[in-house]
Amino acid sequence: MKNKKTTLTLSAFFIAGLMLMPVSGMAAGNAAGKKVFLDSKCNKCHSLDAEKIAKLPSDKAAEGEGEAEENAVKPPDLSKLSDDVTKRAEGVDAFLSKFLLKEATMTHEGKEVKHKKKFEGSPEDLKAVILFVQGK
Repeated sequence: MKNKKTTLTLSAFFIAGLMLMPVSGMAAGNAAGKKVFLDSKCNKCHSLDAEKIAKLPSDKAAEGEGEAEENAVKPPDLSKLSDDVTKRAEGVDAFLSKFLLKEATMTHEGKEVKHKKKFEGSPEDLKAVILFVQGK
């Protein structure tokens, strides 16, 4: 009887460990993407509420920005990608790659826009940040 309880207990821990393995792998992938997101200062324009990342406070006077920014399109929170992104024929990853490299436009707030700043990291960093904003 005692061996049966021990076997059941060990089996339960083993199964629980297997269930947590993909989560641990996903967290490691998200950590790399999160680092790229923050190091690239993506949160200068974007929040990512799903990851509890707030948009950094703006210092318009120091940046020399004025009325032009007031009329500009407001960058979105990236917790939920828009239909314009998710329904692209080439797929989300391919589209976001082109968009972040300023090779594609998207519709936002009724306007066709390019990303404000061209992504300057490595191809691996680009892939990591794209997966990160998708929650992968």
